[in-house]
Amino acid sequence: MTIDTTTAVLKQPPVRIAALAYLGTIVFGLFAEVGTRSGLDRTDPQALAASLKAGEAMFRLGVVSDLAMLVCYLIVTAIFYAAFRPYSRTLSLTAAAFSLTGITVLAMGLVNLIAPLMVLNSATGLTDQADLAALFLMLHGRGYTISLVFFGVYCLIIGWMVVRSRLVPAAIGLVMAFAGACYLLNSLRVLLDLPLPGGLADYLLLPGLIGEGAISLWLLARGLNASAWARLNARP
Repeated sequence: MTIDTTTAVLKQPPVRIAALAYLGTIVFGLFAEVGTRSGLDRTDPQALAASLKAGEAMFRLGVVSDLAMLVCYLIVTAIFYAAFRPYSRTLSLTAAAFSLTGITVLAMGLVNLIAPLMVLNSATGLTDQADLAALFLMLHGRGYTISLVFFGVYCLIIGWMVVRSRLVPAAIGLVMAFAGACYLLNSLRVLLDLPLPGGLADYLLLPGLIGEGAISLWLLARGLNASAWARLNARP
């Protein structure tokens, strides 16, 4: 390894921290969505209300897990911006902007997760409490769908920069780009109420888990390509 390359390695952003944070977004997100909310029947307000009251502590833990996920994604966004800035400051900044917008949408949507418990625990004589609780949860779901538009673009840009910069193997960049495309397709499907054949809709979010997991594990194990990092930083 040359002296220039060694210096470049020392100046690399802490991508292993980003990798751990990225894995954190996956773990916290899955726990919140699958571990605490997957069993809720949003089509039956009365059953939903009963489930929320019976599992209120777990539901609240899911909200906290969502907050932890957002904090992790902020860390990922900041470090990825620094990591890919030597390739293209404009693209890195654009990607970060889309990611931060998605994070903001998700953060605002957490209000719709807190609202059902506030409604159901209210003693002010609100009518149709169960219906209101179900409505707030459905609104949260739509907010999540909208946020995936921004995260989809983010993954597309990151994937493109990975392929072009070679800071990470190009194959991982292609999987990330494919994940972003699937995020966008899923959001359009929901927002436009478009049916997909053969139960394809059930698998549209799976590439995101694979792509984001792959780049996280690679960065955790190997970090950035040192020679590619040195080459990019040596450009005028």
